[in-house]
Amino acid sequence: MTIKLVSKNQVQFELVSENIKRNKIFKLNGIANLASESDSESDEDEDGNGFFVDEFKYSNQCTLYFRLDADEFKRARIKMHNCLLKNNYSTPIKSLGIMHRIK
Repeated sequence: MTIKLVSKNQVQFELVSENIKRNKIFKLNGIANLASESDSESDEDEDGNGFFVDEFKYSNQCTLYFRLDADEFKRARIKMHNCLLKNNYSTPIKSLGIMHRIK
């Protein structure tokens, strides 16, 4: 998963899932927009530290919500909806917990 901040209202992403047993790769990329219906929200990392997030939404092949660290853009939580059905279960995609930026 790669996420790049395009503007304060958009992020560009690429998601790749590989099923080695079936020799299949699923790729999904696009632009997610800041969810206008979301209020100020916060998430917690694995150590219980809270941080404010901005939520971005992508809805096309499936629906993805990117909850990104609003201050430093170093942490993210991705929630996915209806991705398995569209992907025919050949390359499982699940929601991802807190991820940290790798340099």
